[in-house]
Amino acid sequence: MYGYISDEYRVWGSAYTMRTLKGDEELAAAVVTKEYVETLAQAKSWAWANIALSVDAIDGKHDYCPRVQVDAVEFARARFRYWTSTYTWTLGERLFTEFVTLQRRELAAREAMQDFHVPSPAPFLPGLSSLSDLGISTDELAPEAA
Repeated sequence: MYGYISDEYRVWGSAYTMRTLKGDEELAAAVVTKEYVETLAQAKSWAWANIALSVDAIDGKHDYCPRVQVDAVEFARARFRYWTSTYTWTLGERLFTEFVTLQRRELAAREAMQDFHVPSPAPFLPGLSSLSDLGISTDELAPEAA
């Protein structure tokens, strides 16, 4: 994947490999949490959805919640259900804090890369003035008067 940050976090004896999300995953998280909008659980549901999609492995196991759905939203729903039915908010809060840290690191890395961006030089567009730079007189190109 292009442009993501990942890291491993140890929390209460387990290792969680997490990464930042792609745009389609963020949008799927929004769809999954739609039913919680304007409820007291809105913020927690958003956190859980981001955790569910950002954790790639638990204790090195990448298949802790196998991807059986092809559709991104259904996969997000399955992961959301897995996380919210398996773990407590105590762990969720810790992992979401780490997820936010990853997002900040990604932003800092992108901003740092901006310093290395070299703009493309202006394209060369020949004109009559460019000929005089080469020692060719524009008089030589003028049509002869009849």
